[in-house]
Amino acid sequence: MHFDDRLDTVLRQPVRGREIARVQYVQLLDLLGKTEAGQAGSALDPAYERLSALTAELTAPDREKLLRGSGIKLRNPALVAFLAEDDTAIASAAIAAAELEEQQWLDLVPALPVAARGVLRHRRDLGPAVEMRLERLGIVDRGLPPTEVDEAGTGAAEVEEIRIDEVGIEEIEVDAADVTAPDAPQPKPERESSIGELVRRIETYRKSHPTAAVFNTSDAPRLPLGDTDHMSPQLVQRFDFVTDAMGRIVRADPDCAPMVVGTSLGTLDVRRVAGSAPLPKDALRLRQPIEGQVIVLEGAPSIGGNWRIDAAPLFDAATGRYTGHAGRAHRLCIDGASGSKASEMADRMRQVLHELRNPAGAIQMASEFIQQQAGGPVTHEYRALAATIASDTATVLGGLDELDRLVKFDAGVTGLEPGEADLAACVAETAGLLEDTMAQRQSGFAADLPGTVLPVAVAKTDLERLVWRLLAVLASATGPDEKLAITLTDHAGTSRLAIDLPAALRPLGDEELFAAQANERGPALSAGMFGLGFTLRLAAAEARSAGGALRRDGGHLILELPIRTAPSANISSR
Repeated sequence: MHFDDRLDTVLRQPVRGREIARVQYVQLLDLLGKTEAGQAGSALDPAYERLSALTAELTAPDREKLLRGSGIKLRNPALVAFLAEDDTAIASAAIAAAELEEQQWLDLVPALPVAARGVLRHRRDLGPAVEMRLERLGIVDRGLPPTEVDEAGTGAAEVEEIRIDEVGIEEIEVDAADVTAPDAPQPKPERESSIGELVRRIETYRKSHPTAAVFNTSDAPRLPLGDTDHMSPQLVQRFDFVTDAMGRIVRADPDCAPMVVGTSLGTLDVRRVAGSAPLPKDALRLRQPIEGQVIVLEGAPSIGGNWRIDAAPLFDAATGRYTGHAGRAHRLCIDGASGSKASEMADRMRQVLHELRNPAGAIQMASEFIQQQAGGPVTHEYRALAATIASDTATVLGGLDELDRLVKFDAGVTGLEPGEADLAACVAETAGLLEDTMAQRQSGFAADLPGTVLPVAVAKTDLERLVWRLLAVLASATGPDEKLAITLTDHAGTSRLAIDLPAALRPLGDEELFAAQANERGPALSAGMFGLGFTLRLAAAEARSAGGALRRDGGHLILELPIRTAPSANISSR
């Protein structure tokens, strides 16, 4: 590597969302932790500023988990000192991950906060010089100090140590030389008072720092310190299980086993049966798989609710005897089973599209890099291939955008932008753009448009895109010498655009017309790469989001959009 620009690469990436912040926090810790001590200076200031911004973005438990769980070794004293100024838990994790030489520890110890020095004292790999430096600064091992009092005296000091790990309570350092025996035994009520005061301090801190509290788990009992308002039970989202031959759950994941072991699948309430699959009790009796059944589990909030279960029968390898079922349960949030499933499928599809878009974008960038000779001279043959690849990936990305748009509209995540636009002017302009292309086959549109402005409650850009989809996809299906009539009317607050279907499409049924065929490829004159059926489905989804509709009426395709009730004077008539 001629030069190391990894840190600059990380800093150039914008922080968009909590997951990106976590990734960048670990990257900065890894890169800064490997930085040599001599490299510290103004060149690293942007990195520390970004680290401070991420510290404010992420909670203390998140930062501690990332620091402890990533396996990073900190060999930069400046970074260790920076992290030691953070929360006590972060300082403890940073000191545990530090790998410094003895001289570096000697230089670092005076700069550490008192609490961080106390954590450092518990490391067993420090050299004698470092331990002596800590002792001179008053940091000693906690424990009973050596007593210098008379063995026969009854006033020996009763020293009690109470240690609270990582809750932010000040650490109290006790020097043996400052401990003196009182003249008389300390009364017991005073001891109880000091313990009560410590408990009150813990309670006050937890109320004021809810994020610093330990994560609550389903099987973790908590002290009655009044902090339950900040704790919500963690819901189990899925678990694996095994049943016996009677259908009773005998094994499950550890976090939910106490709540589900002993439950009989055959006696549970079944909310929905997937297709023609048998009920769980029948599947158990017939030794058949359980597929997509929605059952109801009752019990604690962390386990109660609606669950989708899938399981397969198990048989003994030696005897072939049925031994039970093994499967997995997924939690469902059901406001209606079909609505939940549709939303879940939409989320999965959007995730798939996101995963496909990333490699396609990378391929496009690489091909453009080659085609533009950004890395040096390239032969014309390779530039031509790179240009072809860039064009193909651009088409793929456009298709993925269309799929993503359809999924969002069908799921109700997005819709057409509200606004005002003249539908008559938009139709006239789009038909004019297609006129020259259709004239080559002596085909075209015969438009009967009103001479007045017809405003609809859709933004101009979205309306132009919708009208283009309809006219372009119908124009691509016209035959020679075929004219498609267009009429535009206004009735009862709704604009109605009617377009004749081409002769090639009239024999198709409604389902066939709006269906996207698996092997269908969009023609040269089209609004998309997935063909006529997909384009019409997308246009119908866009119309529904604006309060309108796209439907077939015999030999016509009808687009209905709501009219703007109070049109503005500045509507473009283009």
